[in-house]
Amino acid sequence: MLGAVYGIGDLTVTRARQALEWATVAPITKQTALAAIDVAEEAGGQAPQLTGIDAVVVGLARELGAALVSNDRDHTHPAVQAVLDIDEYR
Repeated sequence: MLGAVYGIGDLTVTRARQALEWATVAPITKQTALAAIDVAEEAGGQAPQLTGIDAVVVGLARELGAALVSNDRDHTHPAVQAVLDIDEYR
């Protein structure tokens, strides 16, 4: 999602908001954190340790039952792909 915003020349907060108007904002809740913990536990010790933002992203994907489209190596790691629907893009 942010990749589309980074491609805008002379980016301002207003232009970034306009570029993301199509997106639905999902709340980050305790359930999101619990979903992220579930993903990390299911992925096991072979998976990379997720940063805070990566944990929020995978938690939201799990919580919403959505495929995560990412090129982040922590998301596309085989151990994470084994427990979460990941579509890798380049």
